[in-house]
Amino acid sequence: MNKYLAVFFFISLSIILPANPAITKENVKKDVLTRNNTGREEICNVIKRSIQDGLDAKKIVRTNIRAGRDACYVIGCAIDGGGDLRLIITGAIEAGLTSDVVARCTLNAGAEPAGITGIYEGLGLDFGYLDEEEDLMQAEIDPPAGSDGGRYFSPASF
Repeated sequence: MNKYLAVFFFISLSIILPANPAITKENVKKDVLTRNNTGREEICNVIKRSIQDGLDAKKIVRTNIRAGRDACYVIGCAIDGGGDLRLIITGAIEAGLTSDVVARCTLNAGAEPAGITGIYEGLGLDFGYLDEEEDLMQAEIDPPAGSDGGRYFSPASF
């Protein structure tokens, strides 16, 4: 009887354990996270190596952004790889990014603000903000208590 019970227990464990989602999910999560991080690191290494081997930084940035990769990550890898900032910015804009997004990504990647401004001025780009010449609608705001003034609140009077 004990022999049959042990065989039944062993067979049921061998069927239940591999099919248990609580056990398999954790392993799958670890594999996916490891694979995704490895993929990002490999992409960054390829971008850096390509730039260091003398390939055109503009084409590398444009191609990787058009391939659907994270734009700021690609720009950061290109800057870390020693790419020319002018070519990196031009490639990102040709890939369809707006100038304000490119400016933010290059700043976050560690580029000097003065260098970015000089490149933008040289290329005739703006940062995506309103120009000073544009007319802004004037907004008139009345005080909440009306025009007869209001009371000052002091935390000591509470």
